[in-house]
Amino acid sequence: MAGTIDVVLRCTTGMRAESAALRFDPMLPPQVKKLSFSVHFRGHRLAVALTGDWLRISSRRGDPSPILIAVRDQIREVRPGMRAEFPLGDTPAISPV
Repeated sequence: MAGTIDVVLRCTTGMRAESAALRFDPMLPPQVKKLSFSVHFRGHRLAVALTGDWLRISSRRGDPSPILIAVRDQIREVRPGMRAEFPLGDTPAISPV
């Protein structure tokens, strides 16, 4: 069962851990309006929310080192207790959180 959930998350979010960042290349199916889940990466407990327009990532407070989150061609540094928002599609880019 856990393997099935892992495949669904990786396919719809394009999530993969790289040496420098946690990368996403989301392709949400039209039947799915929103997807949210939690993931643990390099000491961060991350809440991930994905819609057709946005990918939002929040890190819980704590003391891990900052991490990089990459979504397509956008990269943000995320520190504990911060949230980063990444526009998808034709929405204009925003500055780092």
